Amino acid sequence: MKRNLLVFSAILGLAAATSACTETADLVEVIKPVPADSTANFPAGKVKVDTTLFLKVYYQPSNGCGRFAMRDSSTVPEPNKPNTTITTIKIYAAYPEEGQDVVCTAQARRSIYTINFKPTTVGKHVFRFWKSDTEVVADTVEVIAR
Repeated sequence: MKRNLLVFSAILGLAAATSACTETADLVEVIKPVPADSTANFPAGKVKVDTTLFLKVYYQPSNGCGRFAMRDSSTVPEPNKPNTTITTIKIYAAYPEEGQDVVCTAQARRSIYTINFKPTTVGKHVFRFWKSDTEVVADTVEVIAR
């Protein structure tokens, strides 16, 4: 009897798991950039090469349906400043396309994106997070030799 109940429960669980996302799987999503509002875990002092840091950036999607989709980043040397690199990061969120039968809360929860950063070169590493087309949230990690 217990075995039959266990088999029935397993089959029921498998059926529920395979059909649970059919409604959301049909949603068409639009990906839009999300402004960063602040950073955390950037060290106040200098760190040594090969130290792993968990840098955080805070952002808030425009409504409750927004969820992290991707990040776009580029790293370039700072012109005329030796041993300085600039990493520009833009975070994107996915939202259901308008016109779909979806209810979203007006206010989204503040989200965190964490960057695992392990510097391999000495110097300044400047991080610029997109806030708008004219603004960034910037923070710096200064790295020294071992």
